[in-house]
This record gives sequence, structure tokens and C-alpha cells, in this order.
Amino acid sequence: MYLRTLVAIVCVFLLAGLSHAQFKWSGSGQCAKPEPDYTIEVGDHPGHAFNIQKSTCSWSTQTAIEGLQHQGGSATAFNDISQNKSRYHGIYLDTLSNGDKVTYRYEGAGTVKDGKLASFEEKWTLLSGTGKLKGAKAQGTCKGSGNADGSSHVECQGEFHLVQAGK
Repeated sequence: MYLRTLVAIVCVFLLAGLSHAQFKWSGSGQCAKPEPDYTIEVGDHPGHAFNIQKSTCSWSTQTAIEGLQHQGGSATAFNDISQNKSRYHGIYLDTLSNGDKVTYRYEGAGTVKDGKLASFEEKWTLLSGTGKLKGAKAQGTCKGSGNADGSSHVECQGEFHLVQAGK
């Protein structure tokens, strides 16, 4: 009986040393025109194409994560475009202000006008992080619009769950 009580007390103290910080995050930014942009016509019907693109993104406003800011990164996506609609998925790599790295997976749908992105909505999930974001879980949404020069404006929000040792 004494041993079970002692084990229970030790477990309580160990678990108290790990806390989970949970908070909401939001940000807005700009992604440059994708370079290079590879498009292949599928051929099954007019306007159907597959597209692979990569662009750099930067954040103009955002909520800090444990005092850290996203510095910007690269978005690489595969698009399935059919006339004026696009479905896509990709990976976003970003660096935080202290050098920590984060990787996100995203997928969404958009509208295309005159061969350029007009608007989009997507869901994202944190795949991995280093430093303060190691072991974190996060997910959220983004929406945005395309600009005449091929760049895009994006507004994102989400919820982060961080694991903090010793708090």
C-alpha cells in the first residue's frame, strides 16, 4: 500500500513538471509570385492541368508564439486545376525569430481567373518543430486572395498546444 501511494505521489510531481500551453494564433502576410511554376495540361478536357509551384512568404502581422515570431519561409504546392477551380496540397517551411524551424502541411481549394489565383481557403496542420515547438500540436485555417502580379495575400488563424518542461 505504501509503495502504491509513493508511486502515485511521484507520478503527480512528474506530471506537474510538464504543462501544456494552449493559445490561439493569427497572422497575415504575403506570398510572392511562384517561381518556377510548372504546368502540364492533362488533356482529358479543356482547362484541366496539374501544376507544381514554390513561392516565398513573409508575415506582416502575427501573434507571437512564446515570444517568437514567424520570419517567413517557402510554400511548395501541387495543384489540380480544372477551368476556374483549383484543389491543392503542400508543405510550408518557416523559421522563427530565434532560428527554430517549423513544418506545416496544408490543403485547400481556390478559384482561378484569367489563369491566376483569385481566392482560396485551406486547412493546415503543424507536422514538426524544433526548440520551443518540439512536440507541439497545432492546426488552423487560412484564406486569401490573389493579386494582379501573381502574388497572394493570406490571413491565417489556428490553435497551438505546446509542451513545456519544468513549468
